Amino acid sequence: MTRVHTHCRKDSELSVVLATGVLNHLFNDRCFFANLKYVTNIPIPTGYRQYTLSATATGTAKVLDLNGAMWKLKDFLYVPGLTANIIVMSQFAEEIKIKRLVKNSEIYLNKEANPAFVCNVTSGILEARIAMSRESKCLNTVNINWHDRLGHMHDQGIKKLLPEFKWDDICNICSMCKFPKLPFQHSFQKTTSLLENIHMDLCRPIPTPSLAGVRYFMNLVDQFSGYFSVKLLKQKSEAFTHFRNFKVYAEKKLNCKILNITSDGGGRFKNSSFKNFTREQGINHVVSPPHMPQHNGIVEQDDWSVIEKTRCLMLQLKLPTQYWEEAEAMATILCNMAKKCNKSPYELWHKIAPPINNLRPFGCKTWVRIPDSARMGNLMQCHGWESCWAM
Repeated sequence: MTRVHTHCRKDSELSVVLATGVLNHLFNDRCFFANLKYVTNIPIPTGYRQYTLSATATGTAKVLDLNGAMWKLKDFLYVPGLTANIIVMSQFAEEIKIKRLVKNSEIYLNKEANPAFVCNVTSGILEARIAMSRESKCLNTVNINWHDRLGHMHDQGIKKLLPEFKWDDICNICSMCKFPKLPFQHSFQKTTSLLENIHMDLCRPIPTPSLAGVRYFMNLVDQFSGYFSVKLLKQKSEAFTHFRNFKVYAEKKLNCKILNITSDGGGRFKNSSFKNFTREQGINHVVSPPHMPQHNGIVEQDDWSVIEKTRCLMLQLKLPTQYWEEAEAMATILCNMAKKCNKSPYELWHKIAPPINNLRPFGCKTWVRIPDSARMGNLMQCHGWESCWAM
């Protein structure tokens, strides 16, 4: 088995393995494919004990040779969880009908008189230059990329934002991170305006602190719009301070007053600070029964929506758990953009449509411009650095 490091001039960079001991081309990323047909799981033996992987789709990939010509590679299998992309060397040479020529320690895969692909052999590793066609990328971004951009939102939610969206796939990340229960039908009185009732809850401590030392997050949900604001806490005792700051922000932004708040009977909400403040401000504080999260179902449901989406984003990027704060911030934004009725919570709260066209998949590669002052007038220094898009 030999590894191929692809070098792409204007298209996507790939890294694949040329193998002789497998029957089919195997890829672990859907963006390789020009088209996909989803199938019942096909078992793929790994050669290690009885462990197997499962191929969930088949399709055709398109690659560019050194001359810019496009070649179709058929019968690829999409295998989520595969650690390396694999191409069968014999099928690869046969499908694009090229001949192998060894010259000066290089392997030339020729089509007619011109070299199509050049491979260098170094220490038993075959290095080649192959590029994926932009056509393959563009054909997949319509559905797959939107599912990733919107943080693995369910298909009905995406269709409300993008009516032309069609999705008949089972996302492996969603299957691993989401196991929803049937919703509990709450009996809260219907609201007719913003800030009429704010539901609050404090999430249980996250076992791994974030990079900033945060272990808790508090969710404040406006019942009328469904818009929620997540506050990050290092200690439970910070809950009152964050609520007070939220009240100032929300009332100034929306030009109306908070009338009611609903929370459980935990000590972070049922204390003298909350009691005195709500009495002074004329706010009615409704406390749900202890150990009965169903009676605070609105905020509890949104808690799990954020947590599930955070898990999906972290698994999508394979992030260590200490980066949950960054993923949670992105998950909150995406949840507020999802339409629950005719309008999204974002639109009801901010009075403008959500800027979904500005979204990119969480963690995708981006470049940040270095300010002129930071480069100290050095003309030879790069003008930007590579980064990850977080929100």
